[in-house]
Amino acid sequence: MNIISIINEEIQRLFEQKIYSISDLAKILERQGFDAETQAILQEILIDAYKDDGDQGVIDQYAKMAGVEIEAVSRGRYMFANLYDPEKHY
Repeated sequence: MNIISIINEEIQRLFEQKIYSISDLAKILERQGFDAETQAILQEILIDAYKDDGDQGVIDQYAKMAGVEIEAVSRGRYMFANLYDPEKHY
């Protein structure tokens, strides 16, 4: 196991949430009804967004495509944004 894997595992435990790559995010879109061919295109769109504007580009593009907010954990690694804000009273 390399140091990057160890760090990612520790981050994952810290947040107690799964950490997703760009490929993982595209697969999640496939589960939302997109076929495999469309999923490959969506993955390329996310990769292009990363090339153009880094993590923020992926965050913005994924929000447009899925209507769900994600947060960057590290370069090219994301988790779904915390939907619960303890500062707000529901």
